[in-house]
Amino acid sequence: MRAAPIEMSVLLLLVSACGEDDVIRPPVDEEPPSPVSDLRVSGSTPTSVTLTWTAPPDNSEAGVEAYDIRYSTFGSAITESAWDALTAIASPPAPSAAGARDTVIAEDLADLTRYHFALRSLDGSGNRSSLSNVVSVDTRSRVEPPPGMAPVRGRSFSMGDGVSQCGASVRPVTLTRSFFIAQHEVTNQEFLDMAQWAYDNGYVTVSAFPHGELIDALDGSSDRLMLLSTHGGTREIGFDGTRFVLVDFGFGINQDHPIWAVERRAAASFCDWKSLQEGLPRAYDHSTWRCNGGDPYGAVGYRLPTDAEWELTAGQGDGRLFPWGNEAPDCDRARFRDCGSWNAPVGSHAGVELIGGYVIYDLAGNIAECVNDWFECDLGAQPSVDPVGPPAAPGRSGTYRGGFWGDSAERLRVGDRFGTENYEPIGQDRLGFRYARSIIP
Repeated sequence: MRAAPIEMSVLLLLVSACGEDDVIRPPVDEEPPSPVSDLRVSGSTPTSVTLTWTAPPDNSEAGVEAYDIRYSTFGSAITESAWDALTAIASPPAPSAAGARDTVIAEDLADLTRYHFALRSLDGSGNRSSLSNVVSVDTRSRVEPPPGMAPVRGRSFSMGDGVSQCGASVRPVTLTRSFFIAQHEVTNQEFLDMAQWAYDNGYVTVSAFPHGELIDALDGSSDRLMLLSTHGGTREIGFDGTRFVLVDFGFGINQDHPIWAVERRAAASFCDWKSLQEGLPRAYDHSTWRCNGGDPYGAVGYRLPTDAEWELTAGQGDGRLFPWGNEAPDCDRARFRDCGSWNAPVGSHAGVELIGGYVIYDLAGNIAECVNDWFECDLGAQPSVDPVGPPAAPGRSGTYRGGFWGDSAERLRVGDRFGTENYEPIGQDRLGFRYARSIIP
């Protein structure tokens, strides 16, 4: 009967001698869940993206307890090292049983924006899986663009590339308003048709035949807009006394080639004719040639893209050297000095897909494009919001972008800019344009 207390004392001494670190415990789970490998986009709207994936297995009895789903925008990479800086989806779903499909809707996103998504799963022991596969998607436009135009979302980007002619200064630019821009350069036939409509409605006249000058007739203006070809002259658009006609300049009848030898006033007039034809307010005052009182971004009707809008479209805000990326130009991508002795039909070269899936053509080469801004080579490095360029001044030319069919490859850079005398007759075969329009609710 006395042995029991002695045995208990021995047991107590043994436990005391072992110490706390020698107590046997269950094994610690240090193995993370398996990564998701089939993350995919199953739908999108202008402000949301739906993602689905297969719930992963976990080695512990606790199972997968949570998801961490994050995203970045534009060209920002999703990597292990960048993970903590990414934006997390606030309310991810609770994980389903392994093998089931899980879904989340990322909401309150911006329209016309490229998003990249990835996820990690966490188990009950706090282990975190490695990154899933990364998926990318463009949110759609809130507003359907007019035919032949593509929407571009206003945002912040760097203008200039530090190397190009008149693009050596790099400055932060923010465009606060989104816009539509024509998917191709205005063609001979498009300009001819619009000029005929303007002539028939009294918005332009033609100087006494056969001199061949297109004369403005809006806002009391009688400015010459462009020279015309008469009797086989030096233009591709002529006038026979009542009708505008296409003329063989030596390269055939080129309906689908870009209009050329166009200065800023003629390009601005085309935009106003198009606005009038569609019942929209005109953007330009033809007595001063200012756009919407100096605020092109607030104009309702058609207009020329601003210098900043053109560069955002061509470079997509991600620092690329050329509209298609950083690869050197070739004749599949652009018409330039190495590729022929005349311009090509618009859309002949591979287009560039903009955010939102819209394709745009000939932002490099073919014909140099007039933009809304008056020209100044060095724009400086100070940040700018909705820049409009320098004021008009005697002798100051318009700004042209994108290079033309006779330029070297270097002149096709996104950051390259040049001007040409705006008040002298434009006989150069390099100068054309495309049009734009602000997205105004």
